[in-house]
Amino acid sequence: MPLTVADFVHRWKINAQSERASAQSQFNEICDLLGQPHPAADAARSLVRLRDAWLNPPDIDPRDLPKRTLTNLYNQRPAWLSNAHQALDQAVFAAYGWPANLSKEEILARLLALNNHPTNLESPSPRYRWSPDRDPFVPLVSRPGSFCSAGLQTGILL
Repeated sequence: MPLTVADFVHRWKINAQSERASAQSQFNEICDLLGQPHPAADAARSLVRLRDAWLNPPDIDPRDLPKRTLTNLYNQRPAWLSNAHQALDQAVFAAYGWPANLSKEEILARLLALNNHPTNLESPSPRYRWSPDRDPFVPLVSRPGSFCSAGLQTGILL
């Protein structure tokens, strides 16, 4: 059963988690309420699925498991991992409406600008709670498919 606006408001008014801990869930629910897609979330799930399969393959000798760490994986940087990160990057770029050929400096500048957007600076406390009388997401979601598509999946590998 889809979440109603009233259910959403109630759920997030009573939420005891910090803003950072619950942000992805909250944004996903906002996207669902607004009927916005989540392509970057799909790319992120694919990356996690691939990494988990590498970390815990079904046929591995248990003595080899300690060698299966994310650090070792990223140091090896197999092609499938780079491809999965590239797919996530492209989904995030598309969701934000950014060109795919941004430099690291341009990406960081754009992320900083989003972070410093006035709607993100209005909260008087670090534990922000959404309320129907103060909706900081409206300016961002007014561009169809841009904000919710990215959610917080800014997994851009710099």
